[in-house]
Amino acid sequence: MDKSGFDKNMQTAQPDDSSIRYYTVDECENFVLEGLPFRKKGGSFRRIPEKQELFPYSDGVDTYADHTAGVCLRFATDSADIRIKAKVRMIWNSGDIMTFGRVGFDLYCGEPKKSFCVGVSRMNFDEVKFPEHTFSAQLYNRPNPKKSVHEFQLNFPLYAAVEELYIGFEPDAVFEKPSLRSNPKPIIVYGTSIEQGCSASRPGMAYTNMISRRLNREVINMGFAGSAKGEEFMAKMLADIPDPGAFILWYDSNVSPDELAQTLPGFSDILRNAHRTTPIVTISKLPYPDETAVDSSDDVNFEERQSRTAIHTENMARRVNAGDARFHFIDGRKMLDENQGECFHDLIHPNDFGMTKIADALTPRLAILTK
Repeated sequence: MDKSGFDKNMQTAQPDDSSIRYYTVDECENFVLEGLPFRKKGGSFRRIPEKQELFPYSDGVDTYADHTAGVCLRFATDSADIRIKAKVRMIWNSGDIMTFGRVGFDLYCGEPKKSFCVGVSRMNFDEVKFPEHTFSAQLYNRPNPKKSVHEFQLNFPLYAAVEELYIGFEPDAVFEKPSLRSNPKPIIVYGTSIEQGCSASRPGMAYTNMISRRLNREVINMGFAGSAKGEEFMAKMLADIPDPGAFILWYDSNVSPDELAQTLPGFSDILRNAHRTTPIVTISKLPYPDETAVDSSDDVNFEERQSRTAIHTENMARRVNAGDARFHFIDGRKMLDENQGECFHDLIHPNDFGMTKIADALTPRLAILTK
């Protein structure tokens, strides 16, 4: 039985694009690419430098570095039609990652702090090829008789390497530079699969991308699923990013308490020695639903949580006692409210509701800390 017509909203057929002009990210001088502090024009969309003696990344970090979490292309145009053609490469990693968030793009439109999602690279899950998938999508198609110029932000996939990307517009489209960010100094987030955006339904729903929109700031995503473990060479690599606005260290759930105690002080000191006045924030693990006490006698996770919190607070006290007034700690246990069970997709990774809750909690704190 042909079931393709049961729901027209699930169809993914693409319109003819013979009249569309396509560009690479480097072809238009008014395109602004963010989230890739080490990239040179014409280079790949890799988030960190290639593996070398100075940066001997683990295999996990080296692999996930190719994934474009947090990368975005900003531009302003009067085009009433915006499309993409892309080739992405995936790894065999997890069934917990949503298809659109894993390999797709989404598009936001509007002035800073007021933008909203206008397009998603919809695709049929059953047709996604592994490990490489090539697809096209129309992300925006709205009449614009007055030829008004609007600002856009194209968010890249969270869990795939973008090997090829072309952005299409009407052939007579006009381009302008997008407006300046509220602050040119980027916020750098180093952490786990949660930071990389696992289980967000689409790229724009990762909490790091939400914070970027809300603060109108570039947020550089250095989340590496299961692989960011506070290594010294990673701290040195992050310290090489010029003029940072803040460092957020949230790799707690990738390591044991002993590993956290061994790495957090040294990691913090490397960043502080390189950037004397940049705010540094460390965050402890989120309260996972399967750790919630069933009754008053169920405290199996209490001691570990206590030890993790102590490691963070002692590290902050050490820095503050040394005269460091811009070092902070946020207790992850207090990040979500009493509905925390509904904040997770698989009891480990936040869903869109959980991502929103995290952004709700962090945005006002970062707004104050990074003035």
